[in-house]
Amino acid sequence: MIPSLAAEFSAGHRAALSSGNPLIYVVPPAAWAVAPLFLQMGRGPGITLVIAPAEGLTDELGAALARLPEQRVVVASGLARTSRQLAALSDATVVATPTTALALAGRSGLPSDGVARTVLLWPELLTAADTAAVHSLLADLTKAQRILVTHDVEEAGDAIEQYAHRAPLLQAVPAPDAPLGGARVAIVGANRVQEAVRAALDALDPASAVLWDPAGDARWSLYRHDPTMSLADGPALDGVELAIAADLPTPDVFDALRGLAAETLVLARPWQAGYLRRLIEPAKPMRLAAEVDRARDRAASLRRSVEQRLESDEHFASLMALAPLFDRYDAARVAAAALETASAAGEPHGTGEEDLPTWVHLRIDSGRRHGLRPGDVVGALLNAAGIPRDHVGRVDLHDSFTLVQVRSPSGRQAIRGLEATHLRGRPVKVTHDAR
Repeated sequence: MIPSLAAEFSAGHRAALSSGNPLIYVVPPAAWAVAPLFLQMGRGPGITLVIAPAEGLTDELGAALARLPEQRVVVASGLARTSRQLAALSDATVVATPTTALALAGRSGLPSDGVARTVLLWPELLTAADTAAVHSLLADLTKAQRILVTHDVEEAGDAIEQYAHRAPLLQAVPAPDAPLGGARVAIVGANRVQEAVRAALDALDPASAVLWDPAGDARWSLYRHDPTMSLADGPALDGVELAIAADLPTPDVFDALRGLAAETLVLARPWQAGYLRRLIEPAKPMRLAAEVDRARDRAASLRRSVEQRLESDEHFASLMALAPLFDRYDAARVAAAALETASAAGEPHGTGEEDLPTWVHLRIDSGRRHGLRPGDVVGALLNAAGIPRDHVGRVDLHDSFTLVQVRSPSGRQAIRGLEATHLRGRPVKVTHDAR
């Protein structure tokens, strides 16, 4: 049988959960991997606040928890909407990023006396800004039970010392001591997994492939050329060419995947890059071009074209022509209709080959020995430099320097933003790395 996550809660761990004492839970940074913890905790009374290090993770975690029995899950999105939802609930599991949770608490949408538990997920992945938000938030939630989830006790040492000092430790899935072997790796969003699987099958064209999907109803699916699909309970298969993990696998599952097929592909999330480097060596990056990427790039190009028109101040005549419509229709609808009309008339607005994403590599003169972490670099690019999330690619941390991928249009902005801030308390120099 294929190994799966099976965390065993001892009497001491169960006692810690039921008594309200702190607990440390060690699993890979994947939404599906924390399900046994929440299954053991059960529901209520009071609010369970789950603090996640990335927005994409909040949605994925909300979906994973909603599949558990007796769970009432609220994924914090808009502050007003989430506040209304919580006002009607006395017990629920609220999933939020640190800044969103802090904003909710600030507007009394998350009253401190109503929070019974806080679950801090993978603090080693937090940016400096998010770490500060967590500190401010937990300083007001002194009566709430604190549960800390990490994939590496050493990397989360500061958070453990601060929020879960001397707490019982449950090593559900310890991180591997050394990489287990090579595999292809593609970074995809949770909402793109099915599309990425289809793109991988098309690009690699295996005679047969097996899919491991911890979020799916069937954990193992077998694909063949016929082109029918059949399901299998386990690896009782011979001659499979490709094994695909739809999410970050545990070391045991990854080892089983490699033993099952000639080639392995892991579809990982952006926040799992650090763990992947501990699990896979060598990792062969795989770009899964898909229509959704092309559509996103065309949309970005369209927005840039419109922004250039707006800044040029050369649209007075068009405004006068459209002015009568503003009295009858919403301005946004008028703008959308005008764009669609221009497109139908054949006016180009960035839909050609030039819209395909290109990347530049930036070299930062700080690395592992300076205490730098991938999350620090990504956080600085998003917050200090103002780079869109989908313009930030792979971060490779080395001993004395760091390489980061940034989409070409944001390259200069990224350099200016990084050099205008401090990473781990020190200024940095950023240059282009030719590769």
